[in-house]
Amino acid sequence: MRGAAPPELIRFADPRGGERYPEFQFPEGCGSPYEVVIQVNRLLLADIDPWGAAAWWLSGNTWLGGTPAALLGRLPDRELVGAATALVEGD
Repeated sequence: MRGAAPPELIRFADPRGGERYPEFQFPEGCGSPYEVVIQVNRLLLADIDPWGAAAWWLSGNTWLGGTPAALLGRLPDRELVGAATALVEGD
């Protein structure tokens, strides 16, 4: 990733130095993250719990009918945000 990454992105310390960002956060061939990833990661507090946020994106979700990361660009963004909101609000 070039430039300063938004604080809402999931990031992990790289043992060789620097940070690593899971690829699902970015459209293929694009250096900018999906806007919906920023919205959902903000809800999931990815800046505080990146592992928890990554688990949400990479685990099956019965409400969405699949893995949220695999549904990026295939489902309307509002559905991904709604599923994350339901989790956070306990619905």
